[in-house]
Amino acid sequence: MARQPPVGAALGGGGARGASHIGVLQAFEGNGVTLAAIAGTSAGAVIGAMYAATLDAGWVRERYLSYLKSETFRSLGTHHILREQDGKDSFLNQVGRFVKDRMVISLAARRHGIIDRQKLVNAIRFLLPAGSFDELKIPLYVTSTDLNSGEEIIADRGDLVEAVVRSSSIPGFVKPLETGDQIVVDGGVSSPVPVRALQKGEVEITVAVDDPKSVRLTGLNSGAQISSSPQGGKLPRMLCLNSTG
Repeated sequence: MARQPPVGAALGGGGARGASHIGVLQAFEGNGVTLAAIAGTSAGAVIGAMYAATLDAGWVRERYLSYLKSETFRSLGTHHILREQDGKDSFLNQVGRFVKDRMVISLAARRHGIIDRQKLVNAIRFLLPAGSFDELKIPLYVTSTDLNSGEEIIADRGDLVEAVVRSSSIPGFVKPLETGDQIVVDGGVSSPVPVRALQKGEVEITVAVDDPKSVRLTGLNSGAQISSSPQGGKLPRMLCLNSTG
């Protein structure tokens, strides 16, 4: 039997749409693909942590659905935030998004947030069956961003909940964490799809899973495509997927 090369998945952000990563994980299981490692940012960090703790996409799906029906989700208040509309923008949608964007920029500049950070912590604790990286069944790399330097921060040990909360702290919506000379926010700011975080592991093939409305990588519109590694082959071979394809 041919040896399966170690496969790693890099799960991008995308807010609530990031839950579509669950379908990708189910597809891996359905095709007998065992993941050797996961890297995640923002929503991808949440789903990635849930899966790395269980290796059970069915459990992840049921837990996520349970969360959407819970008081923990309702108390977060995210359903009050103006949502983007699919299809062509109307004039009112454009005005609404303009106002929302200016409000977010203003709040980020003042280091305030719409969502209470402790409520985000409670939500992550509800979703994750593990509190530490040591409890995970496969390696997980959670990315966040230092706003001062613009650099990606990669967490792979210690407090899992705190790492995922940092990765999910969207500027303007969640108050950033200030630690030392760093201001830590959502990982998608520096790396919308955290492919490079998987360089810390021993994977030979990286599956980059983009959100349908976030920054796209070459070939994503076609659903899936093997692409050559950028920057002189410093990255593993990559299979790029759109999580709706």
